Amino acid sequence: MTDLSSTPLRAVVIDDEPLEHEMYRNYFARSPGLRLVGSFTDPEAGLAYLRAEAGADEGPQVVFLDIDMPLLNGIEILQELHATGLQFVLATGLATGARIVTDGSAELFGIDFGPGKYPC
Repeated sequence: MTDLSSTPLRAVVIDDEPLEHEMYRNYFARSPGLRLVGSFTDPEAGLAYLRAEAGADEGPQVVFLDIDMPLLNGIEILQELHATGLQFVLATGLATGARIVTDGSAELFGIDFGPGKYPC
């Protein structure tokens, strides 16, 4: 197990908005527990990087992932890579498409994220 007090988590950002990358860089600069190892505005390039680096000794551990991107959206990336052991932080500026119900399940853009579907 990684000692988070001395070893920052290696993070990747995939977001098609350059302004969001600036926000993440500022956040990581103030967060000693996170180190940015990859930043992609092209979701296909980000996915290719994650395919190649997931599981590597110094590969990424957590992915900050925009949901609403052209060509390839964050949900598609998550669906492909959820079995790699990477942790995902999903982000979106959209207020529609999400539904959380009282039994603990969640649906996002028609995809069921209920218990056991995408375990962390």
